[in-house]
Amino acid sequence: MTLEEIKESTREIHDSSMKYHLSNNVLAVNEFIQERMDEANRKHYEKSIGPQMEKLADVLLKGSDDEIKRVRKELEDMHSKRFYNVRVRYGDNIHDDFARINYYDSNREGSNDKVSFHHYLDIIIPIHLLRGESDNLRKLREQLGHELAHLVLHLEDVLVHKYRGYGQKWPENKEDEASEWANEILRLRRQRYEEICQSRVYEQW
Repeated sequence: MTLEEIKESTREIHDSSMKYHLSNNVLAVNEFIQERMDEANRKHYEKSIGPQMEKLADVLLKGSDDEIKRVRKELEDMHSKRFYNVRVRYGDNIHDDFARINYYDSNREGSNDKVSFHHYLDIIIPIHLLRGESDNLRKLREQLGHELAHLVLHLEDVLVHKYRGYGQKWPENKEDEASEWANEILRLRRQRYEEICQSRVYEQW
């Protein structure tokens, strides 16, 4: 492969990457959720571990083998690390322009992982928005920003309902909040790009 072919390949990937300029925001939201849930799980563990240890001590003295196994399993579940993974996926069976959030966890889905639980928060984007028309790309950005907003602003609702999107509608006030958040994150992105261009800081990269 020639140097020019290598450069052409990089230009092609770079040009395509402009569709996905919110990728950093996806990673940032993932970090936000993980930190928030780590803190919540730590508080829950501290609050619950004392009574559970007392229960285990009592069962060890008086209980059957099955009871001992059950209480130990409860303690293991409380102590297990929970990982939260925000993913962007594309659905070919969505016939409108609206993204959805699909939530599930590996423990409920029959995973063999006994050490940690993996929780997946999938943002499902209509695949037809990947077409190159500028209006579709604008909709893709708006939809991705909107669903990221729900994960930041309304995470408890997502986790409690487990499954959001297909046939289930958000209350109007929460839709308005998510739209405002998405508009602001896109405004900040445009502002950042303008600052980079005006400062010509990219010439130092």
